[in-house]
Amino acid sequence: MEAGAARTGEPVAVRLLSALLCAAALALLALHVVHLPAPDSGPRLPWWALAVAFACAEVFVVHLPTSRNAHSHTLREVPAVLALAFASPDAYVVASLLGSGLVLILRERQRGTKLVFNLGLYALEAALTVSIYTALLGAADGASPRGWLAALAALLVADILGAALVTLVIVLDGAGFEPAILREAVTAGFAAAIANSCAALLIVVVVSERPAALPLLGALIAVLFVGYRVHADLARRYSRVDTLYRFVGTAGASVELDDAVRNVLEAARDLLGAVRAELVVLPGPGQQGIHVVLEADQQLRPLVGVQSEESDWWRPALEGRAVIACGQGPDAPAAGTAMAAPVSTGGQTVGALLVSDRLFEGEGYRPEDLKMFEALAAHAAMALQNARLVDRLRAEAAARDHEARHDPLTGLANRREFVKRVEAVVEHGRAAVVLVDLDEFKEVNDTLGHDAGDEALREMGRRLAYAAGGHVARLGGDEFAVLLTGIDDAGTALARAADVLDVVRGAPVEVDGVRVFVGGTVGVALVPAHGTTGDELLANADIATQAARAAGVPVELYEPGDEQARRRRLVLAAEMAAAIERGDVQPWFQPKAHAHSGAVCAVEALVRWRHPVYGIVPPNEILAVAERTGLVRKLTDHVLESALAQAAAWAGQGLDIAVAVNITTLDLADDDLPLVVDQLLRETGVPAGRLTLEITESGIMRDPERCLAVLHRLAAAGLKLSVDDFGTGYSSLAYLERLPLNEVKVDRSFVQRLADWKHDDTVIRFTVDLGHALGLSVVAEGVENALAWERLAAIGVDVIQGYHLGRPCPADELAPLLQERGLRLDGTCPYRRSAA
Repeated sequence: MEAGAARTGEPVAVRLLSALLCAAALALLALHVVHLPAPDSGPRLPWWALAVAFACAEVFVVHLPTSRNAHSHTLREVPAVLALAFASPDAYVVASLLGSGLVLILRERQRGTKLVFNLGLYALEAALTVSIYTALLGAADGASPRGWLAALAALLVADILGAALVTLVIVLDGAGFEPAILREAVTAGFAAAIANSCAALLIVVVVSERPAALPLLGALIAVLFVGYRVHADLARRYSRVDTLYRFVGTAGASVELDDAVRNVLEAARDLLGAVRAELVVLPGPGQQGIHVVLEADQQLRPLVGVQSEESDWWRPALEGRAVIACGQGPDAPAAGTAMAAPVSTGGQTVGALLVSDRLFEGEGYRPEDLKMFEALAAHAAMALQNARLVDRLRAEAAARDHEARHDPLTGLANRREFVKRVEAVVEHGRAAVVLVDLDEFKEVNDTLGHDAGDEALREMGRRLAYAAGGHVARLGGDEFAVLLTGIDDAGTALARAADVLDVVRGAPVEVDGVRVFVGGTVGVALVPAHGTTGDELLANADIATQAARAAGVPVELYEPGDEQARRRRLVLAAEMAAAIERGDVQPWFQPKAHAHSGAVCAVEALVRWRHPVYGIVPPNEILAVAERTGLVRKLTDHVLESALAQAAAWAGQGLDIAVAVNITTLDLADDDLPLVVDQLLRETGVPAGRLTLEITESGIMRDPERCLAVLHRLAAAGLKLSVDDFGTGYSSLAYLERLPLNEVKVDRSFVQRLADWKHDDTVIRFTVDLGHALGLSVVAEGVENALAWERLAAIGVDVIQGYHLGRPCPADELAPLLQERGLRLDGTCPYRRSAA
């Protein structure tokens, strides 16, 4: 008896059991069997004839199916009884091993542990059989009734041992122990062993008493064998019909996709007597593909990939053609014989059902097997279609619900969901709605690409969600909304909003290997003081954000009068581009003078907009509108061109004076800026050394590495470079030495405090000492009185700038201003380091 169990590997326990079998068989042979006497009556059969008989018995096999495995029954009891009666014990063992072993090796191509196990089992069964037979027979004749009983007893004991060992190896191989399997195997084995043994004993009696009757007995045995085969085939067909019937009855019972897949694979495996069953379902609209396998351990395992390759033996099934494959050729299944049937719905093939590694080794699948398999696949398609439909509907409902309430880029709540959350809070307590408008995202998109911008937005969303405990929404673009609960007053709301902004700009965002500093402007609306609906509160928080941007402050609380300011910003945004083209936006100029001599050495160009309704629009508001409308580069180019043209005009009038122009972080992010500046210098004829470009310290620190590259190109062209608002940023000392600067400007907030003699001037002294140590000129802006001028000159500041010297004015008013103030012109500036 040989097992067709699941062959999923060779556990150590199986190899150990095989070794023990061989050792027990050798010990029994060496210690007992070789000493047993040969029969002293009847003819003698040569060992080679018995070996041929055992080989033939192994070839003509009857397979009897059990619930999840199968046992193969042969006619080996016939040559066994003949060997007991007409051959020596050692000849019996040799013939059994040689005949059966050759079939296992040459026909069934067994190797390794399985071959060792089966050979060990055959040797142990043969040794045990001759030992029991000899002991029970005694001196009696093998053809006598005592010989009959001895042979039957010996063979039945050997079959029981074989069934137990086969069941044990199945358990050790991972298939688990089921008493029904052993019970079915023993019951079927007993019936087969008794029938075969009785037939063989008849041969023994006929050979002993009437040899001429052997042909009649041979015919009877042939009929018996055919009857076995017919019975086994009928039993198998009945089992398959029963399995298919039960599957059809339960196919629609489960709407869970995993349960439906398991039911299909279990039915396929049981129906076709296979160890392995697979299901391949190709991806459909809005659905992922499936490729899972069920093996003997009852675990469903997903496999990688569902698309068939050219080398896959089951590829025709995906084209609607069932296929039987054998274990030969380059495209053959690794497990040996196998079948694949298409799974079709609505006349379209959507996948394939596969079985492989048949329990009955040496027996391939036949056309009638394929027909039964195709019938199962057809019913399986309906079961899978129903389960997959339910699964898809559930997934689509969940996805649509999530999409309706969340932003697809960041996964945060969207405006609709945020409004619901706000209105839920309005009913139960006080809170604040904070709108965060991020800075520099147009620059990130323009310079690094939209993928980088999307990653930066996702990072901002994560930071805000962490800071606000999940009450965050993305409203679109670079706008986020935060709901802060437990807010009792405006002061608390502003403080917590400032904390939210600190989280945004607390550390740079790294995208594509570039560290980007992100800032933002925040507007705050209180619940319920500034609104009782989510839309109203968001609108008012947006008004506060725009007010903060116009005022140049990071955080602003909504004020009921801000609607007028919002209208003003909308008007300015709509008109800015045309105003630049018309020349309504022009630079005004403020003088800069030597701190000790008072001689004017340069002017700074400060942008102004003469608006027909709103009058003079200040620089901060102009820049805020330009940023929101994407006109920053156009504005900078226009101011540069106008300032250089005016400098050239003054030079033609004998007023040779240097000019300084402010540029933004967005300008520095543009690699074309040095080319634009060089072209304007050549067109106007202004020497590069007479132009100073000023950028804020915080602007440089947002992306210092990128700024460094552009600044070095500008410096190499001979321009002067100045860092504005020094001392108000962060990490500046780490980069100050690396920047190709010529000038440092002390922020006006430090200068204006000098009007009070009690105020400490430590920061200014440090800046002056640091600047001079680095070879830089130090400029103090915001000088509004003589006292501040005197103190700055005493500290060592090189250049002053401020209202005390002169307010910004149009170009045609500069000469009269200098004359009115009694200021003389000195066209040199005390730069201490060359531009190169």
